Amino acid sequence: MAKNKNNYKVSLKLKLKTFLSKYSHFFWVLFFSLVILFISHHLVLKRYTLFGYKYLWEIVEIIIVFVILYFYGLIVYRFIAKWLEKIIENTFSKILRNFWKGQTDKLVEAIKKENLSIENNGFKCKSVVLDTSAIIDGRIFDVIKTGFLDNPIIVTQNVIDELQYLADNGEKNKRKKGRAGLDSLREIKKKVGDYRFKIVDLKTSPEKVDKSLVHYCKVNKCKIATVDYNLNKTADVAGVEVLNVNKLANEIKTKVLPGDTIVIKFIQEGTEKNQVVGYLDDGTMVVVNDAKDLLNKKQAVVVDKVLQTNAGRMIFAKIKNSQKSTEKRNKKMLFYPQTWRK
Repeated sequence: MAKNKNNYKVSLKLKLKTFLSKYSHFFWVLFFSLVILFISHHLVLKRYTLFGYKYLWEIVEIIIVFVILYFYGLIVYRFIAKWLEKIIENTFSKILRNFWKGQTDKLVEAIKKENLSIENNGFKCKSVVLDTSAIIDGRIFDVIKTGFLDNPIIVTQNVIDELQYLADNGEKNKRKKGRAGLDSLREIKKKVGDYRFKIVDLKTSPEKVDKSLVHYCKVNKCKIATVDYNLNKTADVAGVEVLNVNKLANEIKTKVLPGDTIVIKFIQEGTEKNQVVGYLDDGTMVVVNDAKDLLNKKQAVVVDKVLQTNAGRMIFAKIKNSQKSTEKRNKKMLFYPQTWRK
């Protein structure tokens, strides 16, 4: 009796399993049809009637949905699955791509900000920030061209804007300076190369250019190149290292000491009576007294003293043979005092 009961249970389970496997497709289609009917009824269909009969829309809808899902459900399922898969894949790919791009950009910026200095043959070369006056002056390009300055070069966008403003100015001299500055900047970039030339946008107003340059150099430990006297002093006070081309020019001028003999051509009169002025090849002014007759002539002179000023170096000299003439004159006065007086 117990054995027959167990066999009946097993047989019932097998029949139920067979029934479910045979009609599972039907039940799944019916389930999804009812779900769709429920959603559409609460969102749309409950507001409308078909031919004045309530729930007729729902009956028509469930029949249509059931037929479509029953005969074409697998195709619809595959289509929807691929469509969803594609959307999800594209969305996640875009999110990941943007995320990693943002992280990479942040990392690169952090590295540049942390270490603007570039390792060069074991030495750390600080970047050099150029101001407007140094670019217009043009000599900084000559220094770079000769290889004495091989540091990375940084130019801020407000400096470029200032050069552009000068280049578009209605005044001839300002326009000439602006264009010369832009030409000089283009040559500097070409000589240095894109790898060691960088443009930084500080986003400051034109009247705050100098202040923004000093602040940027202080924060990022850069040098600043300028020939602007006031900017030079401001940078010194702020503790920023300054590369002044005027100072460099003075330092590399020919060393002249008192007692040295130099040959010079006098080209103009001085401020004092009988005073003439000439210039060395490096632009150093040489002043000689009592030599008006030598104007526009070359003459050997002896350096008397050298003065160093903020504007540059000035040499005072005298005619080479004037000392001997003075000595002879003094002797003549000693032996022939009466005659000399006459």
